[in-house]
Amino acid sequence: DKVLAMWALNAAVARDSGEDAGKYALTLTGYDRNYSVTIISEGKLTITPREIVFAVTGVFESVYDGNEKEVNADEALTVVSGSLAPIHADIAASGAVSVSFAEGVSIKDAGLYENAVIFTLIGGNYAAAFEGTTENVVTASYTVTRREITVKLRDQRLLKEESIDQNAYDITAGAPVQGDNLGITISQGELLATDRYELVAEYTNPNYDVTFEMGTLIYAVRAIITAVTPEDFLYTGKPFALDVSIDSTAPLVFYVNGEYAANNFVAPGHYVVTISASADDTYREPLAVTVIFNILAPEIKHEADGAEISVSTETGFYPDDSFEIIREQGRENSTIAEMISGEYTIVDGYVLNVSTAGGTVTLGEYIRNNAAGEDLVVRIKVPEEYANSATVECVIIRSGEANIETVDVKDGYIEIAAKDVEAVAFIAERETLLAVIIIAAAFAIAMLLLGCFYVFRNKAY
Repeated sequence: DKVLAMWALNAAVARDSGEDAGKYALTLTGYDRNYSVTIISEGKLTITPREIVFAVTGVFESVYDGNEKEVNADEALTVVSGSLAPIHADIAASGAVSVSFAEGVSIKDAGLYENAVIFTLIGGNYAAAFEGTTENVVTASYTVTRREITVKLRDQRLLKEESIDQNAYDITAGAPVQGDNLGITISQGELLATDRYELVAEYTNPNYDVTFEMGTLIYAVRAIITAVTPEDFLYTGKPFALDVSIDSTAPLVFYVNGEYAANNFVAPGHYVVTISASADDTYREPLAVTVIFNILAPEIKHEADGAEISVSTETGFYPDDSFEIIREQGRENSTIAEMISGEYTIVDGYVLNVSTAGGTVTLGEYIRNNAAGEDLVVRIKVPEEYANSATVECVIIRSGEANIETVDVKDGYIEIAAKDVEAVAFIAERETLLAVIIIAAAFAIAMLLLGCFYVFRNKAY
């Protein structure tokens, strides 16, 4: 029969290549070439589209995040009848339906976008339909919900003339999208008590749902620091404290010459004192107060390389004033040199200058400028070789004029009237100086020998 004949031909039926739905031509291949085969009519193989029904079941809603939204077909649609072909992993891969947004619609900001999501049947290998309708296109709405934020307003304590701080708040829950401005405005609310109000706020960004935790606005009075600036006074050796008070409970803070310190002054000096305080429960922080004063030094003094020079007074000297001494030992002062030429020699001498804020002046001029008194004396330590002498010869220059004077020595010092003094030099006749040096050397040798005697005597015992 015919089947046997086909078997005898050893033939196979084949079709054109292709996997999509459609009609494909059939051909006879591989038959025995010993036969002459006439094909009366060509056959057709038909692949019919796969029937499938989709239902729109997705939830088209998300929270505002600053990004444009997208819709995934596999999340938006469900197969309610039929099935996907085994070769298609999901609805998106099947190509049976497309998802898009309505023309000109960008879903980003918070709000309801009605009929903005469009589902369109494409067909192809599927005889697709939407559940409950024969239309090829269905739509859905998309909702972008507002982003929730919680804001805590900080309490503020202000003076009547001050403005409310618009940045005095903290976000305690949620977080705004980077770059977004919530548009928060803080204002005074209802009166709660005397000078105490509720702080309220509102916002303008429609993409957010902001919940405010209210704060309190207190209108405060600024505390006042009262300080007495003392007249310059002479240091007595006792601690001194400024007379300062404040009308709040906050402790006073003192900065003396730029450094944190106590209200306790125990030395002569030029003092710039800044006094401040913080706020307390009743008062705002006060304005800082600056007090400038001097504690005068009872003397100005120079001590260096065996030299010791001082001037003291009951009215005092400015604390920054100091001696600027030029040592004349081993040097020639022209005025003194003329006075002692040949007959005398300089043992030691000093040009007595005083350095002040206004410049350097002679000691005599300094005393005149400061009205320090006619009876002031300058006390100078005598050279070592005259320490035990009753008197000493000095050249004293006053107002540019030099005179030789014999001055009493008391406890190793001389005292001379300081008025108009510019320089003092200890002098000696050349022979007298040599004798003094010899006597001093002999005294030193005697003391050395006496010391050796006691050492040897102790060893002998």
